[in-house]
Amino acid sequence: MRKKGKFQGDLYIKSLNKTKLDENKNLIKIILGKYKLNIKNLDLTKKNLHKVKEIIEINSLGLIDYIGIGYNYNNTETIILYEEYRDLEKLIINSEIQIEIDKDIEKDLYIKIVDVFGNESYKILG
Repeated sequence: MRKKGKFQGDLYIKSLNKTKLDENKNLIKIILGKYKLNIKNLDLTKKNLHKVKEIIEINSLGLIDYIGIGYNYNNTETIILYEEYRDLEKLIINSEIQIEIDKDIEKDLYIKIVDVFGNESYKILG
C-alpha cells in the first residue's frame, strides 16, 4: 500500500472478483477484510488508546472515514468511480463494494482510504 503521512495503516482485501458484463465493461466486487494500523505511533491518551484497541478488535473497518475507488486518467487527472464517507448514522463504511468499470481502465484501478486520524493510504487493484 502506498502511503502518505506518518502513521499509516494497511487495508486488507478479503476478495476481489471480476464478472464480464459485455465486451467493454466488467463488474468488480470487492469485499474488504480489515484495516491494520500501528497504534504505537499515535499520540493518544490511555483512555483513547483503549477505545481504539476495542474498535480494532470488534471491527477495524470502523477506523476508516473515507473510501474511494478510482484511476488516473493520462497520469494527470484522478477520476473517482465510487466513494463513501463514514457518517454519524452509520459508523462504518460498507465492506462490500460493487462497481462497473470499463475494461481499458481496469489495470489502473486503485482504492484510496482515509482513516479517522487523517492518514491516507492507497492500494493498487489493477
